[in-house]
Amino acid sequence: MSKISELFDVTIVTENTKVCNKCKQEKSIKEFSFCNGGNYRRSECKTCANSLQKERKRLKSISPKLPENHICPICKKEEQELQGRGGKDNPAFVLDHCHDTKKFRGYICQSCNRALGTFHNIELLSNAIEYLKNPAVI
Repeated sequence: MSKISELFDVTIVTENTKVCNKCKQEKSIKEFSFCNGGNYRRSECKTCANSLQKERKRLKSISPKLPENHICPICKKEEQELQGRGGKDNPAFVLDHCHDTKKFRGYICQSCNRALGTFHNIELLSNAIEYLKNPAVI
């Protein structure tokens, strides 16, 4: 496995196949949608993406609404400060949930949501914090 595939939790087996980062199954590259406006394929297969979309919809129906004057609990930014950062069709804040327990955690901004998704788990996030506190000097 290459360093890039380890870092992004993606495995490309051949030019025509890829391993889904959710179900871990090797599938035809056609089973992976292109990212919005991107020239590359998503890391989860279409089946897993559909399941995730259904789970988000279910959580939105049972979770509390976004409070007025909400501030992202991670970066502490207000909606006005986040304008345009989620894309033209995306709201400033998104529903955050635990992918393991399927439980609602709150609302965070698009940028913080992407950052948390990149780190996958607490151990990686802790490693990143340690690195920022004590960067290697070359």
